[in-house]
Formats: sequence, structure tokens, C-alpha cells
Amino acid sequence: AQLYEAMNSTFEHMPLACLIGGRILSMHGGVSPHLKSLDAIREIPKPLTDPISHPLARDLLWSDPMIGLKGFRENRVRGLGVHFGEDALLDTLAKLQLQMVLRGHQVKPN
Repeated sequence: AQLYEAMNSTFEHMPLACLIGGRILSMHGGVSPHLKSLDAIREIPKPLTDPISHPLARDLLWSDPMIGLKGFRENRVRGLGVHFGEDALLDTLAKLQLQMVLRGHQVKPN
């Protein structure tokens, strides 16, 4: 139980995204309608004990792309984060002056 608590405490202090070479944004999940600037990521409070309560943190961790979707919509598959379409991704890249997003996961149907 102590090791479990120590690991969770460590995650509360870890960054939720990183910028690679000033052009690639990497995160576990995906982009968010709350992602207005790179500073918005830097301003996420630490320790982050409940990422679900912080909309941008939640989306960075749990959002997924959806082929054919326009914009953003609630991620009903995962129950957290948003689904985002190609247009939302391209708009976010342009707004943040980035080249690409590198994601760490994708939910797959059973």
C-alpha cells in the first residue's frame, strides 16, 4: 500500500506534456478545446491530485482522435476527455505554431 501511494504521489508532480524541438507536442491523450496556449499547460497546478477535475489536464491525458468528426465532442467511449477531429487538431497546431502532436495511447474496442 505504501508503494502504491508513493507512486501516485510521484505522478501528481510529473508533467502532462512536453515540447520536442519547439515543434512537436507530446502527451498521453490528445488536444483539447481548453488548450489555448502552451502556457495553459505550464499553468496546470502541481501537485495535481485530481486530474479529472481540471479540464485541460483531463483532456491531455484521456482524449482520442475520431476519423470524420468535425471539432470536439464528449468522449463517450472512454467516459473522460474528448474526441477530436482532424480539423480540431490542425486548428490547434496552427494556433500553437506546432508541426505535430505525438500521442501515447489509443483506446481500442474489445
